[in-house]
Amino acid sequence: MDITLLLQLEKLKSSILKNLISTFSTKRKSANYSKLVSLETQLQYRFSDFKHLEEALSHRSYTNTKGIDNINSNERLEFLGDAVLEIVVSEYLFRNYPKKNEGVLTKIRSHWVSKKVIFEIAKDINLGDYIYLSQAEIKMGGRNRKTILSDAYESILGAVYLDSGLESARKVINLTMLDKIDTLDVFNKFDNYKSELLEYVQAEKLGSLEYKLLETKGPDHRKVFQIMVIVDGAEYGIGSGFSKKVAEQDAAQKTLEIIRK
Repeated sequence: MDITLLLQLEKLKSSILKNLISTFSTKRKSANYSKLVSLETQLQYRFSDFKHLEEALSHRSYTNTKGIDNINSNERLEFLGDAVLEIVVSEYLFRNYPKKNEGVLTKIRSHWVSKKVIFEIAKDINLGDYIYLSQAEIKMGGRNRKTILSDAYESILGAVYLDSGLESARKVINLTMLDKIDTLDVFNKFDNYKSELLEYVQAEKLGSLEYKLLETKGPDHRKVFQIMVIVDGAEYGIGSGFSKKVAEQDAAQKTLEIIRK
C-alpha cells in the first residue's frame, strides 16, 4: 500500500472534517431521513452524521440552486473516494492474485475502477434515486447519467472514509463491488483460462471436462470457493477465489500447467 497516498488521504480527511464541523452541527437529523436510511441499508453502513452522506449525494446542479445553503457539492468527496477505491482495489488484487504480474494487475484495476464499471455498481444499488439534483438536471435524465452516478458512488466512499475510516470504506466496497466480480466478469477480459483449457482438451481429444465444487467456507459476505477440474474422470488443478468464476479460472490455470507437462 502506498504510504504517501495514505498520508495524503489522512491530510485531506482532516481538512474536510474541519470544514464540515464548522459548517454543520446536526448528526442524524435530516429532512430526508427515511430516504437516507434506505440507502444506508443497501450499503450496510450507518453514518454517524448524515451531513457526510448528504454532501456525497449533492450534485453541483443542486448546490448551485437558489436557496440551497450550507452544503457543498460532492466534487471534493469524489476526489477522496476515488483515492480510497484505488487503494482498496489495489490491495485486494495484490493479496488475492499473487500469480498475476504487475501489468495484468494494473489493467484489471484500471478496468475495475473505470466509470463504466462504477456506473453499473451505482445502478445496482439504485443510487440515482437518492442523488440531489436540480429540477433541470432531473428533466435532462440526470438520475441515469453515467458520470453523475459514478461520481456519486465515489463520493459516498469518501464520505464513509471521513465518517469512520478506511476499514468501513473497505466493507462498503467489498459489499457493493468486489463481491460482484462474478457478474462483472472482469478477469475474463484479461485471462480466460477456462476457454483455453476447453480448447486444449478438445484439440487433444482428452474427453469430458467439468468443474467440481469442493468446499465453500467463510462468512456470507466473504465466502471462499474451492473448485477442482476433472478431465475424463481424472482429478487435476484445484483453484480458490471469492467467487465460483474466479475459483474456476484459477483451477483451469493450474490444470493447464499440469496437463501440458
